[in-house]
Amino acid sequence: VGASLLSCMVYVILDSFGDQKIEAFLLHFLEWVQQNPYQGALAVILCYVIATVLFVPGSILSLGAGFAIGRAFENATVGVLFATACVFVGASIGSICSFLLGRYLFRQCVLRLAATYPIFQAVDRALEDNGLKIMILMRLSPLIPYNALDYLSGVTSIP
Repeated sequence: VGASLLSCMVYVILDSFGDQKIEAFLLHFLEWVQQNPYQGALAVILCYVIATVLFVPGSILSLGAGFAIGRAFENATVGVLFATACVFVGASIGSICSFLLGRYLFRQCVLRLAATYPIFQAVDRALEDNGLKIMILMRLSPLIPYNALDYLSGVTSIP
């Protein structure tokens, strides 16, 4: 996984100095979203789900979705509200997928990672008594990336 991420980063850097295929693709995608706002919204939701599962920061995608979808509508307010709804749906589905992956597919890996941090056991015990309140507070904390919280929540005592 690390090697593939490194190779992607190297490709992006080399492409930015070369023929800039990534930039051309993104510009073409933005034009397509502006011409097809509803299909573009589905594409943005799908991209957001995949990015959430793969730990891509959501702020970049949120800004891109707001720009692409927002410009597709003549009324900027409607475009921004529609883009916000798309981002919310994509992030929610992505969070559910990450939770389920952490709970069932990657459980052993996440448990090994969580065992290295003693604070995780304390959070797990707190979740047994005040699950909803603790989870909301952790969701609001800027110190814990929400992508990681989704995977870690999968191995807690949350039913």
